[in-house]
Amino acid sequence: MSIENPHACTSKQEQIQVPSFEQALRSVCERYPQLAERIERSFETPQRGRYHNEGPKMDAHLKLVLNALHDVARDRFHDSVPVNMRERFRALVSNNENKVIDSKFIDYVFLHDIAKPDCLTLKFEGEYRGREITWDEWQQYGSDDAKTFKRRAIVSISYYHMSKGPAGQHGNKGADLLQRENVPEEIVNAVRKHEVAYQFAKVNPKTYKKHFVDTGFSERQQDFMLLASYIDMMGSLNEGGQPSTENFTYLIQSRHNLTLIEQFLRENAKKYTEQDRALLMKCDKPFQTVDDVGKVFKTVEHDYERLKSLLGEEVDIGHLTQEDVERVLSIVSANPQRLGALMKKKMRFIAPALKQSERR
Repeated sequence: MSIENPHACTSKQEQIQVPSFEQALRSVCERYPQLAERIERSFETPQRGRYHNEGPKMDAHLKLVLNALHDVARDRFHDSVPVNMRERFRALVSNNENKVIDSKFIDYVFLHDIAKPDCLTLKFEGEYRGREITWDEWQQYGSDDAKTFKRRAIVSISYYHMSKGPAGQHGNKGADLLQRENVPEEIVNAVRKHEVAYQFAKVNPKTYKKHFVDTGFSERQQDFMLLASYIDMMGSLNEGGQPSTENFTYLIQSRHNLTLIEQFLRENAKKYTEQDRALLMKCDKPFQTVDDVGKVFKTVEHDYERLKSLLGEEVDIGHLTQEDVERVLSIVSANPQRLGALMKKKMRFIAPALKQSERR
């Protein structure tokens, strides 16, 4: 995996006290003695499939997550983390006079997957649907290498009992447990949201807003949850032995896009409508500056006679009506960004004509 500046640390960073796995575990169990048994039980959680190739059990995952936290404290980051986020992340981890890692993040490492043993779902070779099992069933019939259950070959293991809805998802189940045990809210929120990154298959400011802004989280709380997601990602290895960073990259870019969109709309409050806002929130193009946001609304000039002629060919074929042609020409001249929403399925016939009629 690619970590920038793996050996370069300032003297200040070298002074940060980094606990071993055993020391960290002991400190968490001392803070939450009522959860100690559940924490240690979680180490035995089986792992198999595309997303967790650190080892056959979850203790391997937790050790890598703790290592990733140590790297952040030492200012060592995977190159998927934007430069502007690195200091914010490092400050969250070790911004104190004692030069020690914030205990909340150490607690998060050992608590974020605490409910996985209670949410095991096995997918077997030759079967499409997974089978939900209990922890007792796994202990009785599962193999130490996480390859078989009742002698049947396991293809993958996930941690979501779909039959129970959102409450069966291990992040939600774990967060509910921790909330009952009076674990600090920052940790509970991070546990509940630590897999949201997987919803970002592309840049999506609308989804980011839904999960992190509309819920009322402050910027610091958002930073906390994004950092929690990052170290979890760094402890989750694909079949090639590397962390899969694509979803996290889209998550971070979605936040950046949202920030720029909100700034753009503040600066141009009288010019843009709610429909314009909706268009920007659905835009999956990465923005680097506020000027990039405005470019979404820059209209392309068309040769209207050529556009009319090309659309007429679609009328002759029977794909469009003459009324459609007049409507397209009217929309393109007045409000082109609304064309897709208004013409819907007919855009597959309209889009090629638009492209061919652009003025170069």
